[in-house]
Amino acid sequence: ARFNVAGSRMMEALSLELDFPYRRCGALVLCFDEADIPRLEELKRRGERNGVEGLTVLDRASLRRQEPRVSPDAPTSAIICPFGMTIALAENAAANGCEFRFDTEVRRIRREGDHFLLETNRGTLESRVVIAAAGVYGDALHNQLCETKLTIVPRRGE
Repeated sequence: ARFNVAGSRMMEALSLELDFPYRRCGALVLCFDEADIPRLEELKRRGERNGVEGLTVLDRASLRRQEPRVSPDAPTSAIICPFGMTIALAENAAANGCEFRFDTEVRRIRREGDHFLLETNRGTLESRVVIAAAGVYGDALHNQLCETKLTIVPRRGE
């Protein structure tokens, strides 16, 4: 699933409901070489296709006028506290009957009818619902179940 503007609104609502930090802060992508402008334009088009509002490409003079402070009603990016959000989600899941399996590596996952079978380092588990918290290894689990293959490329950021 893509994280888009609707996802951003959902994340903001979830942060209010579960009480973890969320802040719209905006993002600025800089291009230092004229040869990279087509890549910047493609990034803008991709963002627009994903529903991100308010994207614009600025020339040098416009950028200098906007920095160092961008208007607070302009941001289309946000940051959250991943620790606070994770704790809030885990508390909510536990309150709703979730069973956690720590230190359990899923080696293989497959769907059988209306449930999943997970072969793990601690034996086989069966479940109607699986929430994969595999982080940058999530594509390995996804690719065992779905025809459309994913590749997660980690990026450093906030």
